[in-house]
Amino acid sequence: MAPESRFLLLPREVRDLIYAAYFSAPGGYVSDFSSGKLRRADGEPVHLSLRYACRQIAHETNGLALQLNSVTFTTLSEDESLRARAERFNHILCELYKGHYLLLSNLGPRPSPLVNEERLEEAIRQYPEVEKLVELYMQMGRADAFWTASYLNSDYPPLEAGLKSFKQSCGQIPSTFWEGVRFVFRHAVDMPSAIQKEQRSKFFQHPERIARSVSSCPDPWMIPTEDELNAMIQGVATQSAKSLKTRRHLRKLVVNEDRKSVAFPECHAKGFVPYLEENPRLQIERVASLWQCVFQKDKLGSLLATEFDRHLNILVDKESKLPVDYITYNVAEWMAEASTLQAFNRTFRLVLDGGPVPEHTARIFQDVVQRDAAWQTAFERSFDWEGMDIKDIIALRQRNRSFNFEGFPEWVERIGKPDSVVQCNFDPGGPVDVQAIVDEHRDWSLRDWWNLWGRPGQTVDTCPPLAPWVQLIHDNVMPEWFELEDPSDSEDSLSS
Repeated sequence: MAPESRFLLLPREVRDLIYAAYFSAPGGYVSDFSSGKLRRADGEPVHLSLRYACRQIAHETNGLALQLNSVTFTTLSEDESLRARAERFNHILCELYKGHYLLLSNLGPRPSPLVNEERLEEAIRQYPEVEKLVELYMQMGRADAFWTASYLNSDYPPLEAGLKSFKQSCGQIPSTFWEGVRFVFRHAVDMPSAIQKEQRSKFFQHPERIARSVSSCPDPWMIPTEDELNAMIQGVATQSAKSLKTRRHLRKLVVNEDRKSVAFPECHAKGFVPYLEENPRLQIERVASLWQCVFQKDKLGSLLATEFDRHLNILVDKESKLPVDYITYNVAEWMAEASTLQAFNRTFRLVLDGGPVPEHTARIFQDVVQRDAAWQTAFERSFDWEGMDIKDIIALRQRNRSFNFEGFPEWVERIGKPDSVVQCNFDPGGPVDVQAIVDEHRDWSLRDWWNLWGRPGQTVDTCPPLAPWVQLIHDNVMPEWFELEDPSDSEDSLSS
């Protein structure tokens, strides 16, 4: 009979200290997505040999390596072919979302013969936020009719100005709005009749393909495996591939969004909700670089412009700097999507990363984001909304650049507080005096709020050690924008 191991004669508390010293890795583990394995952040190999010494040690250390070490995911960017495929998916998804909107706006006002009212009411009960928006889009029809609605008086800017602040969700959380719209189409719309109407309108070349994709349009964080690029998508895909038994050992995931990602990355945190629910001890920290990721998106998204157009014509001014009027909406959209995980405020955090220039970022956040949060509150206080129809309210919010998202000023006020899902690693500054803005602009008309809210010509740039802003944009733009011979052919691939 083999002699009993002296190691096992040690008290369990001492053995646990030895296990912790053995399995702990400085910086934790990093996901190597190409190999599908974890590696140590310090470059050393992962040490697990002790687990194979005997059954008792294997039992005592089961899952310990994952419990002791965080697992970090970062954005993939080196493989140009992978980037091209991911950008293609991004383009297709944007086209599908645009198709949803255009189909919705062609259904006709309620009650519509194309919509089952009973099922529509069921959809509205599940997604109450979309009720008035769905009614508004159905009532107003195509975008050109929407922008020239009679209840938007002549004191308002023309169509081309409206398109520059195109916000399809009208201040609601975008991902929740689109989830509701998809639910409406899947459960309440007579799709064959809707397709026939689209064919008569000739707005789409192949409306039947768009319509088929409605039922199979993927969630933005569930890019097909070969196209996975985004750090969140890596994390969701890796979590999905692991067994429940293995996932329950995880204690901390760090998702480092250090480069611009694809397919509406601001909403990808929703992909982790099932794993937060099944593992209450799991902590997820999503770190989003403001300069490399968050700032590099404009209000139009890819719904009305290509990536190339957006980056070179919108996010870079004539002096190759970032126009300040595009900063706040980008930040607000990430905060809006993070707010959907408020129920997990003990286990999920979105960290707005100002590195490697936190002081510079703090000044911009104070001067731009804090200022715009105050101006939104001032805009809301300056008009009598009580007697106004909800559709008018939605439309006015849609058309006013000073309004970002419902609840945005409150999110900014709470940033960094223990119960907030949004944190930052720089000083976010303090609130701006709202009442002073209201008093100073008490006589402003709606046109004034449109024309005078912004700061035309004002720009910001990076500072060392960051590269200049135009270089950061250049690094995230594909060398050549791909062209689809027939975009609907690729849309078909999602519905096949």
